[in-house]
This record gives sequence, structure tokens and C-alpha cells, in this order.
Amino acid sequence: MKKKRLKAIFFDVDDTLYSSSEFSAMARLNSVKAMISNGLRVELKECLLILKEIMKENKSNNKFLFDDLLKKVGKKYYSSVNKHVLIAAAVVAYHNTKNSFLKPYPDVKEVLKLLSETMPLVLGVLSSGFAVKQAEKIYRCGLHRYLSPNAIFFSETIGKDKPNLDFFRLPCAKLNLLPQETIYVGDRPKIDIEPAKAIGMVAILNQRSGKYLGQRSNVKPDFIIHDFWELLEILNRHFEILPLSEAT
Repeated sequence: MKKKRLKAIFFDVDDTLYSSSEFSAMARLNSVKAMISNGLRVELKECLLILKEIMKENKSNNKFLFDDLLKKVGKKYYSSVNKHVLIAAAVVAYHNTKNSFLKPYPDVKEVLKLLSETMPLVLGVLSSGFAVKQAEKIYRCGLHRYLSPNAIFFSETIGKDKPNLDFFRLPCAKLNLLPQETIYVGDRPKIDIEPAKAIGMVAILNQRSGKYLGQRSNVKPDFIIHDFWELLEILNRHFEILPLSEAT
């Protein structure tokens, strides 16, 4: 079978390059523990349930998450301590968790390094979220050095978000790429795989971890992987790698 021509791979960030779900759960746990140890008189389990409710009501990256937690529990449960000190304790604990636990999947770093050194591919990111916040994750994971600087895109800067087709289409156009010359690797069948395939990208579902593991879709991915070594095998077996400058 003839190999498909390939010039670029775009990656989602959360639960694709690192375990966002595991990290977020640990960070919230440590933040709530810090608030309780500094005077919040609410049981740990109850606080975590309230945070879960808040995250359902708002986006999970709500920057007022701990403010909203205190509003929900009420002033009487922290009357002996300053509200801003409690929030600061939570924020510090959250950032300390970043320093300790925000790391890429081990195979991700190894495979991206190998790809960046041995294949003439554009390696990029195409991710939902605030630009600096998502870029911080890439930087903390040490993956920025393996990515093409002009191929890192976030919904905040694109002006479109998943599952809007332009979220996927505009970065390809900016790099003068045809969608069919690119791969998108993501963990969410409905808002990663479906729209990527709709514009002609090769869509690879990363089934490793996270809250969307097992989510069903009527659109089948082109490939399913469980680690990035499987991605490397797919590239070697099914694709002809072309430099970006080579004509289509």
C-alpha cells in the first residue's frame, strides 16, 4: 500500500502530552489541604465535592476557583482567618504541585526528541485554553525545545476553539499546509477526532488516561495509540515524511 505524504504533526496538550487529569486532581487536593490547615473549617471531602460542582458550572480552568469555593462554603467557616490568605495558601500549594508533579509521559519526551532529531517534520501544538497557561505546561514539561516555534497554537490566539473547524483549519493555512498532509493527536473523540477528520487531517486518538477515556463517537479515528512509541511505529509504517518546503 502506498504511504501517505506527511509534513506536520499537531498535538493536543492535556492528557496527550502529560496526564492532566491526574495532575489536576493532585493539585486541587493539595490546595484544599492548605486552605484547611490555614483555618478553613470544612471537611476535605466536602471541599473537593464543592470544587467539582464549581468546575461543572464553569470552565475547569476558572481562575477564581478558590474564591468561588469560599463563596460556596460561607464566611462562617473561615471567620477567624483572612480570606485572601486562604486563597494565597491554595494558590501556593497548587504551584508547588506543578513543580513536583507536572511532567510529561516519559515516552512523549523520548519520542518527540527522536522525531525532532531524525525526521524533517513540523512538530506543533494545537490546544484549547489560555495561551500562557498552556505554554507554561509545555515549558514545565521541557517539550518546547522539540517543537517548531511557529507551529504552537492556542484557542486564545487563534480566536476559535474546539470543535469549530477553523480551530484546526487556520493553523494549517498559516503554515501553508494542506490538512491531509498533517496529523492531529488528541484524547477526546468528539472535539479532537471528529473535527480534525472533518477537514481532512489524519486523526489519531490517544487512549491512555483522563476523564475522556472510553468516550464514544460515531467517527472512527484513523489510528489509536496508547503511548508515543506506537505513534512512531505508525509513522514509520504508514507515512512518507516530507520537508515542509517540498511541494505538494
